[in-house]
Amino acid sequence: MGSTSKAGKFPPRYAGAKPRSRFSEDAAPRKSFRDDRAPRRRFPDEAPPAPRVSVPPVHKPAAPSLPEIRQPYLYGIHAATAAWRNPRRTCRRILITDNALPSLRIALQDAEQANIARPEIEIVTKEILDALLPKGSVHQGILLEVEPLPEIDIPTLCSKLDAETDATVMVLDQVTDPHNIGAILRSCAVFGAKALIVSRHNAPEISALIAKTATGAAEHVPVIRVSNITRALEDLAEGGFWRVGLDEHADKPLSGIPLAGKIAIVMGSEGNGMRKLTRENCDHIALLPSSGPLLSLNVSNAAAIALYEVQRQK
Repeated sequence: MGSTSKAGKFPPRYAGAKPRSRFSEDAAPRKSFRDDRAPRRRFPDEAPPAPRVSVPPVHKPAAPSLPEIRQPYLYGIHAATAAWRNPRRTCRRILITDNALPSLRIALQDAEQANIARPEIEIVTKEILDALLPKGSVHQGILLEVEPLPEIDIPTLCSKLDAETDATVMVLDQVTDPHNIGAILRSCAVFGAKALIVSRHNAPEISALIAKTATGAAEHVPVIRVSNITRALEDLAEGGFWRVGLDEHADKPLSGIPLAGKIAIVMGSEGNGMRKLTRENCDHIALLPSSGPLLSLNVSNAAAIALYEVQRQK
């Protein structure tokens, strides 16, 4: 074996040589295997590769701008047509679909014959109404911007009914569900009640949902919002009304109480019924007799039966 350098690593002929890295700057570039490869052969019937085409970016069209609507508003055929015919109701704007327009034609003629000022009709699509209203609103193709109806109080109501011998009003103590209030409002219109009295603090505003459920009754039966139900019952008594509260635990059925004259039917909430002070300010407490396994009805159903009984006795 030959001798090695002082370091003992290299033979004499490599003494003083520096190790060379394949990544050094003076290293010759390595040939790629693909550089030596011949182009791929194609079959005679094979088409040449298609040239690359740059695809422009796709821009989605902007969504159509939605018309602005203001509260309050009504929707649904019955609520809208009843409001359109009502001379006490101010209508600001109407949006309607082509499919719903025939449902409004008679109301349009009635308002025109009565010389009621009404806005121009705006035709829109169902999709626009869907986007404008809360999800799930059954608008039936009609949206009507309105002004609130004029409010009255109980003394004013009693003054208007002073000359009448028979009159019925409905009083709701802490009934909060809008569907129930709308259904009760509809029953008031059917059985001729003069007003629906609700708490200002514990009942919802008369919204588009309530008006839709009432199917137009909001235009015929005034809704009186009071700050104190107990005080409202006292005002009714001063106006000549007998106050009859409904309670499933009462001893006497409603049919056993004379309901001629001026009657105020008082209904409590489904869960707790009438409050103590409300009950104490009633002249009679009655029940709707039942014979099934359940003791009570939905408050809107019970209100309809009570109003029917009052009408039957009159």
